[in-house]
Amino acid sequence: MATRHATNSSKIGLFASRLKCADCGSWYGRKTWASNTKYKHTIWRCNQKYDHPRPCQTATLRDEQIQTAFLAALNQLAEQYRGQSHLPQVIDAMFNTDQLEAESKRLDEKIRALASEIESLVAENQRVAQDQDQYLARYTQLEARYQKTLGRKQAIEAEIAAKSAKATAIKTAYTQLADKPIQHFQPSQWTALIDHAVIGANEIQFVFRIGTEITVPIASRLPVSSTS
Repeated sequence: MATRHATNSSKIGLFASRLKCADCGSWYGRKTWASNTKYKHTIWRCNQKYDHPRPCQTATLRDEQIQTAFLAALNQLAEQYRGQSHLPQVIDAMFNTDQLEAESKRLDEKIRALASEIESLVAENQRVAQDQDQYLARYTQLEARYQKTLGRKQAIEAEIAAKSAKATAIKTAYTQLADKPIQHFQPSQWTALIDHAVIGANEIQFVFRIGTEITVPIASRLPVSSTS
């Protein structure tokens, strides 16, 4: 997904759960039209278009239409933020990990304390004769707490890493916007910058991760099919 020459599977991954119907709020899904003919092609359409008394009137789109609209929105975004030196600070604030890092530190201390308690319990059992059923019950309890705390610590570390990577990707994507107009669709920019897009009948509202919303018209809308 590092280049604009995306495969079909990567396109599915790019746009899945990112395109939302303005009429009913459902996600768009990838569909195949005229699958048994030479006119076979794929489109994106509201997954629940016909699940209502009145079908959703939102647009049916091809990949190229989404990409063209995104480029238009991206260049508008670039004009807004070009030369704004505070943008990196805004991104850092959005993906701040201070609270997570503090929680990770607290869990580190708890993990060390539990490990020490387990070691002391084992050492005492080796030195002093005691009821083994009680010993095993206590050991099992401490081990369960240790593993649970360790799992929570690992999950937080993964969340910190994911936030940091996302912030870096967004900064990189915005840096690419600073020099000149964007002419080609790059999957990496879509992935880094877009939270989701809301599809209307004739326009797409792009909601960027930094909170900016930009609406652009849909070029060359496809004809509506009543059976697809």
